[in-house]
Amino acid sequence: MVCEGKKTEPNYLKEMREAMRIHAANLHVVHEGVTEPRQIVDAAWELFQNGNGSFRRKAADVVVAVFDRDEHRTYHDALDHAASLDAKSPKNDDRQPVRFLAIPSNSCFELWALLHFKDQQTPIHRHDAFDQVRGYLSDYDKGMKGLFAQTREHLPTALQRAYRLAERFDSRDDGPWTGMHLLVHLLLDEGLVLPKHPAPVVGDPSRIAEVVKRLEATTRA
Repeated sequence: MVCEGKKTEPNYLKEMREAMRIHAANLHVVHEGVTEPRQIVDAAWELFQNGNGSFRRKAADVVVAVFDRDEHRTYHDALDHAASLDAKSPKNDDRQPVRFLAIPSNSCFELWALLHFKDQQTPIHRHDAFDQVRGYLSDYDKGMKGLFAQTREHLPTALQRAYRLAERFDSRDDGPWTGMHLLVHLLLDEGLVLPKHPAPVVGDPSRIAEVVKRLEATTRA
């Protein structure tokens, strides 16, 4: 998983990995020093193909590029290129098919954080999204630590709201949209089916209850 953000998204995902007891081998999160969406897609593909450090080449079942729309010039190009890589039906080191997923947010990652507290169903500028999140989390800032811990109790609500956005809008539209619900749901619900290409990865809102069970189990433990 290659993220646009150097700290914000990686910190959130790594904190979730630790809190939800996801084995480190099952979730490899990195920032590859690039911030344009097309560059992030390319970096994710390069990492999968050639490996890097502790990550072996082609040692993945799913390859993910996480990026924002913001005012990036290559946003739509990145979506197209990610789709074309997914269409290649690449194989991993076990000769199993791999899905290549773009996980964009329009306008930014803060929309995902905001959905934990507010049902945002209209377009929102990234600066406004940031300010509104800070209205709920006074210490919120880019790269903060502890974001997952401060929002986890509202995670099922955020999933429901994001699924509703996905029903109304598309990642290519100007409306609010985030793919973070798909990513988080896939990570926390082992029974959620990841379909083979060319079937789209859309998740299943009826299985949010499985995430609730996982959250409750880790809280009790």
